Amino acid sequence: MRVSISYARSLSWAALLLVLSATADLDAQCPTAANISNFRYVNTTSTTPRQITYAWDAPEGAPPGLVYEVRRSTAPDYCSGPSAFAVVAETTATSQVVTLETTELVYQFSIRVKSCPQVSTGNTWVDDSFFTLPSAPILSAAASGSGQVDVTLAQPDARSNMQVLERAAADEAFRVVNITYFYDLCPAGSPVTFMDAGLASGTYSYRAWAMNQGTSQRVYSEVVTATVEGGTCALGCSAVVPAAALVGAPVGFHATTSTTGCSTSPAVAWTFGDGTTSVQADAVHAYTSAGIYNWRMTVSLDGAASCLRTGTLTITDTPPVIDYFTASATTIDSGQTTTLSWATSGVTGVQLAPGIGGVDGTGSVNVSPTETTTYSLLASNNASTTLRRLQIVVRTPAGSEPRSTLVTVVSKPGLFGAFYRTDVQLNNPSSSPIFGRLIYHPRETSGSAADPTLVYSLAPGQTIDYRGVLTIIGVSGYGSLDVVADRGVLPLARARIFNDAGALGTTGVTEDARYEGEALVAGDLGILLAPSDFRNYRFSIGVRTLSSGATLTFILKSASGDVRKTITRSYAPNYYIQMSGEAFLEEVVLSGNDSINISVQAGSAFVYGTVADNTTNDPSIQFATRLP
Repeated sequence: MRVSISYARSLSWAALLLVLSATADLDAQCPTAANISNFRYVNTTSTTPRQITYAWDAPEGAPPGLVYEVRRSTAPDYCSGPSAFAVVAETTATSQVVTLETTELVYQFSIRVKSCPQVSTGNTWVDDSFFTLPSAPILSAAASGSGQVDVTLAQPDARSNMQVLERAAADEAFRVVNITYFYDLCPAGSPVTFMDAGLASGTYSYRAWAMNQGTSQRVYSEVVTATVEGGTCALGCSAVVPAAALVGAPVGFHATTSTTGCSTSPAVAWTFGDGTTSVQADAVHAYTSAGIYNWRMTVSLDGAASCLRTGTLTITDTPPVIDYFTASATTIDSGQTTTLSWATSGVTGVQLAPGIGGVDGTGSVNVSPTETTTYSLLASNNASTTLRRLQIVVRTPAGSEPRSTLVTVVSKPGLFGAFYRTDVQLNNPSSSPIFGRLIYHPRETSGSAADPTLVYSLAPGQTIDYRGVLTIIGVSGYGSLDVVADRGVLPLARARIFNDAGALGTTGVTEDARYEGEALVAGDLGILLAPSDFRNYRFSIGVRTLSSGATLTFILKSASGDVRKTITRSYAPNYYIQMSGEAFLEEVVLSGNDSINISVQAGSAFVYGTVADNTTNDPSIQFATRLP
């Protein structure tokens, strides 16, 4: 939502900027570049009036002593036009602290070269500080024809940039039926009518919620109802059946039905594919022999078309068992050896990868990997294959730059008055001194060793603590942090991300550095779970790639397992991004208990989700780990 709204606003304000620039003195000594690049937010105070620091890059060909004008425009709300830009500061530096006197305005800043107004930031939108909650939408609903309801909505104020209408039928589950953005809500209080057509007979409930960019908090309306006449009896159904099971094991068959405008209850009939049947909505059946069975569920009701669901179920004999798969040491120095040991039962073959091949059902082998390696033990029989993985972390010698990654670090303001910071602890687990660097990679860039760096040095067994590590490095915002060893072993690294504003929400979340072998790689599958209640929590998704970059497919599924959206994206090497779940999934409105399935098509990456509490602002983190 932030991208589309800021883009719409920028179009109109960019036109104003061109008009103001038309009379500029174009004969002055000006840079050769046509614009000022990389205009960016740096940091802010957490109290009002807020002090915000912006920075930008000097344009190519900038002469000595170049003077920049810092310009500001404001709007009282989303419906009012912006004021003309006014110069609020002049500076020869490439950064400036500006003041936001109140949270009741929408602010916009831009930079241009004094006497060369054609060289500017292009009116880039960098901050929306409108932090006042919108009022609850007002709506009414009335049946207006056969199978149709007209819902009239109004937004009492101009503090909302979007309004979402939801409908619930007999199952009482609210689902989105319409989204209206600020440019269609203005002026405040204007009624907007949505025609909800094609409905079956029955009673429907409607509610709406409004939200603005500054708070990202939903404000709900009252629920209103409307009864539709003249529609037909409508029947819906879904079936939940596992894809595979073992001979003799009980298998659950679960049917869900829904009706609208119907006077009786539906009947469920199952056929299991082996000659047996059931009329229970929730049935349990055990198969006596291996095979592939075609099941069928039929839901019927007088006056409605039948609802049919089918599928296949694979029944296998007892799968192979891996009793254990262990190593004498899971962390070794380069050149050292560790012993892998395993035991299996009920197998016809066992493979150990990489590089070893077929092995006995029970045995051991010495390995000396040159880099962190994940070993896979695959035990097979006629029924299926069982997989177990074991990672051996290799601490490499000086000069080869072993590294780990603190996937997300932050120093920036958040919602509801939060200001998030990151503390980092480093521990030297060895008996020799170690030296290295913390390298910060900013959000939405392909990181490199030239990024901002903090050098560390630890004596044997020493632990050090960097309080507000990004402030020490001299950066702010979102990013990731590589821990690099230039001499000796890689230190143990741990970060704490916490809210440093107010008495609540200071516990934060602890994040351990992750090694390259823990990343998802091509062919891997992972999963993230959205929070159960989006009224109390907010959800973000992040990706950090490694040196090869990554191509990832994200499949959003509802709580019932239905696919809601599929997106495939490619990311550059050492690239980091984090954004709200709805923005990441291209404006899909997430629901409680949604899941995001991740399939790695190429490369390798860490994928994670964060959940923040709307009351305490405390965050938590979950990583999409490799699924078996």
